Amino acid sequence: MNNLHRKSKKAKSALLSITPIVIPGNFVHLDDYLVLEYESGRVNLKGSVPSPSVYVTGNGVALHGKETSRGDFLVEDILEAG
Repeated sequence: MNNLHRKSKKAKSALLSITPIVIPGNFVHLDDYLVLEYESGRVNLKGSVPSPSVYVTGNGVALHGKETSRGDFLVEDILEAG
């Protein structure tokens, strides 16, 4: 085996052993939750709320529901833009 072929094999082996950076655990944690942010503040969402991994910061949605006695927003329905 010539020297160039050995270097090529080493480089290919190194590339195959690299762990991918983009894995879900790098972006979403089990403790994450969705928050409704508006002009006067933020409210935690409860009820029919999908996993936080479904949305990214800045998504526009319409939420139908009501405020609870604990100050959370109980979501009954979601209408996504588009």
